[in-house]
Amino acid sequence: MFPAVRIIENSKKFRYQLFDEKGHCINKKLRYTIRMALVGVIYLIAYTTKSFHLFVNLIGSCVFTFLGFILPIWMYQTQFRGRVPFLKRVMNYATIVIGTIFGSLGFVISLKEIFSGSEGEGGEVSAL
Repeated sequence: MFPAVRIIENSKKFRYQLFDEKGHCINKKLRYTIRMALVGVIYLIAYTTKSFHLFVNLIGSCVFTFLGFILPIWMYQTQFRGRVPFLKRVMNYATIVIGTIFGSLGFVISLKEIFSGSEGEGGEVSAL
């Protein structure tokens, strides 16, 4: 939650109401109100989501696909532009395609399970 709080507190709307020029907090009441509202919104999402684990699967498949497959390879290709051998470029792009396919598959399966209302086998987590 810390990154979300920092983004909200440093937004144009709240930055000058919360902090002075040196970065010290000048309005703790507003700061704690913002944080409590954010916790309340997250609580409402968790409470109203029928199967929260499916919601976490949905978000996780999107974020992990981007952070685990697309972003590292894109940064590598950008950093070493023109110096990456052809075979390695092909392998990198194949990894992006395969990772995106499986991430999209996880996203679609989670979305399908959320809207179908099923929770799997009784809703319990199976031990490996």
